[in-house]
Amino acid sequence: MFVLGEREARADEAAGVVLEIQGEDLLLDLGQTTGISEGARVQLWRPVRLKHPVTGKVVTDRFLIGTLQVIQLRPSISLAQVVGTLRRTPQAGDVVIASGLPPAPAKQPARPAKEASGSPYDMPSSSPPRQEDPEAAALVAMFEGLRGAEPAARIRAYEEHVRTSPASRFAPVLNEEAQALRRMMTAEHKAWEQKATGEASGKRDLLLAFSAPVGAVAGVPLELAMQLRDEARGAVVHLRAPGQPNYQAFPMTPVGRGYFSAVIPASALGGKGVELFAEAATSAGEMVAVVGSSAAPEALPLEQRLPDHEPAPIEKTVAVSTDFADYNRMRLNDYMLQVEGMVSLRYGDTGIRALRTGFGVYSGVGGDVDELDEDDLDPRDVGLTYGYLETEIGFSHGASLIGRALVGLDEGGVSGGGQLMFRIGNDKHTNLILGGELLGGIGGRGITQLELASFWRFPMLFRVEVTNQPAGAKIEPDGEPDGESDVSRGAGDIGARGVFQLGWRALDALVFSVRASYQGRNIEHAGPGVGAAVSYQW
Repeated sequence: MFVLGEREARADEAAGVVLEIQGEDLLLDLGQTTGISEGARVQLWRPVRLKHPVTGKVVTDRFLIGTLQVIQLRPSISLAQVVGTLRRTPQAGDVVIASGLPPAPAKQPARPAKEASGSPYDMPSSSPPRQEDPEAAALVAMFEGLRGAEPAARIRAYEEHVRTSPASRFAPVLNEEAQALRRMMTAEHKAWEQKATGEASGKRDLLLAFSAPVGAVAGVPLELAMQLRDEARGAVVHLRAPGQPNYQAFPMTPVGRGYFSAVIPASALGGKGVELFAEAATSAGEMVAVVGSSAAPEALPLEQRLPDHEPAPIEKTVAVSTDFADYNRMRLNDYMLQVEGMVSLRYGDTGIRALRTGFGVYSGVGGDVDELDEDDLDPRDVGLTYGYLETEIGFSHGASLIGRALVGLDEGGVSGGGQLMFRIGNDKHTNLILGGELLGGIGGRGITQLELASFWRFPMLFRVEVTNQPAGAKIEPDGEPDGESDVSRGAGDIGARGVFQLGWRALDALVFSVRASYQGRNIEHAGPGVGAAVSYQW
C-alpha cells in the first residue's frame, strides 16, 4: 500500500482497485478486512505509467479524479458510487485509497519489500543515481515536482522544456512521452463521448419532429424548427464551427403548441459547415438533449455562396431631358436648346459598369460678343442632330471612367464629337464627375458635376461648366468680303455656367427633375436658363 510520493502507505490507509463498473456502481477490492465501513468515502485515482526521461525506467504515478462513497460492504469487496463530479470517466484498474482507518492488528505481517514493489498499488522510486549533470538534475526536479499532476500539466511541462531546450539530449524522450499522454487523453475523451451519446439517445423521446435543413448556404440566415412533446417548456439550439471547443446558444421561440423555431444569423454560418445540437427544457428545469449532444453534435454542411461570380441583375433606365440656356439677357442672340433621350443598362460596379445609348437635338444661335453687342450683327444659327454610344468602366466601387462617342448631321453634313469624364464615387451614391466635351461646329466645354444622394426622395445635382458653345467655332465667309456680312462669323467667347437640378422621386423607380441655371460671357452678356427631366428605372 502507498500514498502519493511515498514508497509505502500510512498505517491508517488502505489501497485497492476498481474491479468492475456496473452502471452507476463501482465494484472495489476493498472489504471489511481492510477496516473500512459503509458510508465511508474513498479517493479515486487514475494510474499512469511514465518513462523517466533521465533513467529510462518505467515509473508508475497517479492523479486524483474524484471521490466515491461505499454503499455496500462485504468481507473482501465493496460497492461504491460517485460523489460529485469526476474529472475522468472511471474505469476498471483505477486506484482507490481509503484513509482514516483503525490500526491494523499487530499479528498481521507486513508485506515483504519485494512483494510491495511488484504490487499494482506501489509506485517505485523514480530518483536516478546521484550525478553531476546539471541538466539531468533539473529534469529530475521537474519530474518529481509533477508527481500527482494530471496528464495535461505533464504535457505542458514536457513541451515547454523541449521548446526552451530543443537541442537537449532528453528532448526526444520528452516528446515521445507527451505524445503518449495525448493518446491516452484522446482515448478517454472518446469513451466519455460514447457514454454521453448513449445517455442522450435515451432522452430524445421529447422530440416529435425535426428535419435537418438541406441546402443551407454559408453567410445566409437559416431558420430551424422542431416539434416537441407538451412537457417541453422551451428549447435551445447550440452551434459551433468544427473543431472549436465552445458552442454559441440560440434560444428557440414558441410558434404554436409544441412548435419552436430559431433564426441562426448569417454571422454564425461560415466556412464549409457547422456542428449543432438542440436541448429541450422540461417543467422541472432540466435541459435534455433532443438533437445530437454536446459530445456528439449533428454536422450541417454549408453550400458556398460566390457573390463575386454570380451574374448581377441588369438595371435598365430610360430618361428624357431638355435644357435651355440664354447667355445675353434674353435678347435671343446667344442661347442653346438641347433635348436628349437615353437608354441605359447597368451591369455592376467593376468592369463594364454601364452601357448607354441615345439621341439628341442641339440647336442655338451665337457669335463673337463684340460682333453681337457692339456691331449689332445678327447671330449665326448652329445645330446638330446626333446619336451617341457611351460606356462606363468601373475600376472599383468608387472610381470609373466614362467615354462617349457621338456622330450626327449639321448644316454642313456629317459631324461628330465626344465626351471623356472621370467619376469619383459610385453612380448610385454621392459622386463627383470631372471631364469635358467637344462637338464639331458647336464648341467645347469643361464640366465639374456633383451628384448628391444624401436625400433619397430628393436627388440633387450641382454643375459648373466653362464653355464657348453654342457658336464655338469661327466660320469662313462664303465669298463675301470681311466686314460686309450681317451675320457674326467669329467664335463665341468663353463663358461660365452654373446649374442646379432638384429631383423628386415620385415612385421608387420614377424621378421627375427641374433645373435652373445662370450663365454668361461677361458681366453684361449673361442670362438665365431652365430645364427638366424624367427618368424611369427597373
